Amino acid sequence: MKSRIVPSAALLALVTSACLQLQVSPAPASKPEDTPERIQAASDPELVPTQVAGVLHAQLEVPDVYYVEPAERWFRYAMNQWFLAYSWNGYWFPLPPGEVPPQLAEFVPTIEQREERRLTRDEELRALEEELRRIEAEEAAERAQQDD
Repeated sequence: MKSRIVPSAALLALVTSACLQLQVSPAPASKPEDTPERIQAASDPELVPTQVAGVLHAQLEVPDVYYVEPAERWFRYAMNQWFLAYSWNGYWFPLPPGEVPPQLAEFVPTIEQREERRLTRDEELRALEEELRRIEAEEAAERAQQDD
């Protein structure tokens, strides 16, 4: 009788240790390469209906973000292609052209709109650089006054 109990206990110990060794932690989520950055905002965006039923435009500083109700997903046009996310501030995943909901075809920005946005970003960058130079000059003047 003892000979049957000991192998059973050994087998149980072996199975238990194997189960413990097979536990795998999921890899932390990370940003896919060559995709837009996650959107940062203080609160959820307002969703405004568009001329296409079931497509809502997210009011964000980032243009071209839409929620498509039938798909229950977020879509963003950036880097000359469509991306998908499961939340407006989640990671963006590239979509092959055949997987883009047909309702979004109307929302691809024109070349002129993309150029206008690029120029606007360049203007914003120049304004920020000027503001930084002004602040640095003020700080340098304050340090000079403190040294006197």
